[in-house]
Amino acid sequence: LVKKQKGVNNTELIEEFHRAQVALRGQKIHFVIAHAKNRKSDYLHTFSINFDQLPAVFFVEDNLTKMVRYLHEGPLTVSALSGFYDKWRAKALIPYHRSEDAPKEDKNLVRTAVSKNFYEFLKDKESHVLVLIYDQKNPKEPCKICTAFEQAAGLTVEANRDKKIMFAKLNAEHNELSNIDLYELPGLLYFPAKRETEIHHVQTPLDTYKVKQIVNHLNHVMTTNIEDLLKHTEL
Repeated sequence: LVKKQKGVNNTELIEEFHRAQVALRGQKIHFVIAHAKNRKSDYLHTFSINFDQLPAVFFVEDNLTKMVRYLHEGPLTVSALSGFYDKWRAKALIPYHRSEDAPKEDKNLVRTAVSKNFYEFLKDKESHVLVLIYDQKNPKEPCKICTAFEQAAGLTVEANRDKKIMFAKLNAEHNELSNIDLYELPGLLYFPAKRETEIHHVQTPLDTYKVKQIVNHLNHVMTTNIEDLLKHTEL
């Protein structure tokens, strides 16, 4: 994926890309060169990458249910791209997801999660984990559902002093999550304590900004019989 602008010469890069295509002939790989004309290019949205990060090479794996992308980081040479493909064959690559940087210090009751650190929140399997997933393009604007969730989190902790509970929020506009599909936002992910797998209950949309109703919902999902809960979960 390269920039298509005046003054930007991609000839050498494209020639090297073609040489890699020859080197990997017979591997059932389609080589495609896409040009992003500006910051509004649909390609940038599809690959969740910024215009300033170009040129970039992705290996795209289509497993029929969703597109999995792997971003090549390093020199764009034949040997480097061949090594990139070898790592994919060895399943040694980590899928690429759009992510903000994680806060350096976060001691708030409702912590800020990003794609890079999301699964760190799930390591303590003795804790209930409740995550608000919301969609906000401009981070400078007030987030009403975040404020309501933070107030509800405080009241929920007061009502459940005997439970270990962790709260987090994630802005889906700037962060992607694999294996979790939320089609309506804002939504709530619940990971019950003493879980053996990353089972999560999805409640979407979280269609109220009333703190009391959010509190009631949080208390409900944490007291629901686990067998009943599993009827409405995704793996």
